[in-house]
Amino acid sequence: MEKKRKHKKKRKTPSTTTRSMSFLSSLKPSNPVDAGKLETIKQIAQRVGGRFTSNYLNCLKDELIENAEKKQRKEEEKRLREEKRAARGPTEQKPRRPRGTKPTKKNKDKLSAKVANWEKLDEDIDPYVSYIVVASYKTREATKSRRYKEFKLLNKKLGKKVPADARLPGASSAFGARNLHKEFLKDRKKSLTHYLKSLTEVEALTKEPELLKFLGLVKSDDPLGDKVFDAAIERTKWDLWVWKKIVWDTQGEAISKLVVEEIRKEMWYDIVQACPPSEAARKVALKLAYRSVSVTVGPVVTATWNAAAEQAKPLRKKVEEVLGQQFDKIVQVKAEIKGKIKSGMAAALAPIVEQIERVVGNILRQLIPPLVESLQPAVEKAPDINTKLNDAIMTMDIEKARDIRDIVHDTKKHVYKKMEDAIQKQIEAMVGECSKDLAHDALKLLLSPFSKIIDIANSLIELIDPENYMDVIVFLMKQKDEIAKTADPSKIDEVQQKLDWEEWDAAWRTRWRGYEIRSAGRELWWDLSTLLVDLGPVPDAFWELSCDIQKYIHKRMLKKFSWKFGDYLYGAMTNASDTRDWPTKCNESFIIGYRKAMKCARKNILFLVSKYAIEFVKRPVLAPIQKVVIPLIKEVIDPLESLIPEPIRDLLDIGGMVNACIIESVSEAVAHIVLAQGPVCQQELLKLGISL
Repeated sequence: MEKKRKHKKKRKTPSTTTRSMSFLSSLKPSNPVDAGKLETIKQIAQRVGGRFTSNYLNCLKDELIENAEKKQRKEEEKRLREEKRAARGPTEQKPRRPRGTKPTKKNKDKLSAKVANWEKLDEDIDPYVSYIVVASYKTREATKSRRYKEFKLLNKKLGKKVPADARLPGASSAFGARNLHKEFLKDRKKSLTHYLKSLTEVEALTKEPELLKFLGLVKSDDPLGDKVFDAAIERTKWDLWVWKKIVWDTQGEAISKLVVEEIRKEMWYDIVQACPPSEAARKVALKLAYRSVSVTVGPVVTATWNAAAEQAKPLRKKVEEVLGQQFDKIVQVKAEIKGKIKSGMAAALAPIVEQIERVVGNILRQLIPPLVESLQPAVEKAPDINTKLNDAIMTMDIEKARDIRDIVHDTKKHVYKKMEDAIQKQIEAMVGECSKDLAHDALKLLLSPFSKIIDIANSLIELIDPENYMDVIVFLMKQKDEIAKTADPSKIDEVQQKLDWEEWDAAWRTRWRGYEIRSAGRELWWDLSTLLVDLGPVPDAFWELSCDIQKYIHKRMLKKFSWKFGDYLYGAMTNASDTRDWPTKCNESFIIGYRKAMKCARKNILFLVSKYAIEFVKRPVLAPIQKVVIPLIKEVIDPLESLIPEPIRDLLDIGGMVNACIIESVSEAVAHIVLAQGPVCQQELLKLGISL
């Protein structure tokens, strides 16, 4: 009997366990994404995927046509330059030395990488941190988002190749909990940057596939396709009004992130409302929701990208064939269609442009005096900087040249402080007053850049780093000194070879230092995408501005310096009537090169100031204006497609041309407003003793 009772007891155990599991299951939150929501998610994914596919194919056509137009423009510009040079009389000809082939002496390209920032993700569910890695090698640059576990995986893959001083920081805590405190993340960012720096300093690792893949520096098999993809993603972001920064690793991931942003915008409130009220249960439910979204979105995104890639192959071939046969006709038709669009939208844009002119003109007239006044510390220091640099160049005092960096850094601080004191007091009242004149809803964002003018100005000041210029200038000073002391002016070919090497080395250093400027622009873009989140695509302008500073000021100025030194030295060396001694010829040619470079820099600074003043005003309102204007000109747009002859019709995107025309029209209007303030600006500059 006792055995039977024991046996019966054992048989009761499973039913007790079942009841316990049933009880625990009842406590587990259900998935807030039901069948109806899953269908909506699928529809959103298909809609975003369809929009991306359309944009991808249109961007491909636009890129191919634009490349053909650029090629033609370059050929025409080259022809005009040659005609202008040939038309100069003998006295007008400036010295220009014949340049040889690229020197056989090779500089080693550096691999550079650092952690620029971090971002917190999924803060409403299971927060974690991803680190933003910016890297450069040769002509390739990349920005990638990497989690700490990806650093650990890289370390494991590299194995014994990792140098002894390259150590990853420890885990967040002994229990594996994620530490999201700012100070901890700052320390980890610093440690991860040191880890990457240690890796990149090992020459054997500069070609290591795993490291290059981690940094996003693997050479692309299809540069055109990558460029088209990036343009399509940006155009789709505009269509969806997604302004936040998005960093991706794979192309499918980029499309997925856009889909998720649209799901968040349209459905996330309903999904969260369907979750249990307690925080712990809500997080579990939201994890289930995320899993459902990923499972649903993944296949749609894969199908979207595969379809776009397949459709692009025959399209690319067709566009290239038509361009080869009817390029002139395409250019002509495109110009005619854009003319009709601009004419048709003039009436719709007129009241918007009138408000922009009145409000922005008023703000600029009030802002220019305090802005110019805040430049006073720079104006006061400019003669000192210029004198020191001239003295350093004349006397070959390299230490004196290096001192200039400290003066510039101090001047930047004084300018920012004076700007903050002068503008912050009046900007809020001025913006509030001007907002009353904005009757059109599409222009509500117009005042946002002005309300953030201090942040924008500080960011612009941060892009000015004298180190990137002085490093190359000091190198040129050393090269000039070596040529003056060791070269034999009677051996023209040997001097020519030294000048070739000097120009080649200077170009390499300029390229390397230029990366630092663009890298600073990337970091600013990342910071400002959060700080200026309400300004739409305005933060993107900082990245573009850093690229333009590198291209139009840094690169052109230093190239002009290097080349003009060589040109004028060659002219002095081959001029039989020039009786100056060799060191004097070297020094004076060097000074001429410096002055030509400064003139080039001043010209391009003025160009960039006016260009980006226009960009910061127009960018916040472009998307809203497009949404207002396009419906108003529908009657103008609809008949246009029938006016385009076959097979050109398949190449031209009417919608894209409409957007381009709106951008051009608004840009022209804003440019007119900004440039109209020239007299006010010149008057204020004259008070500081500056004449343009």
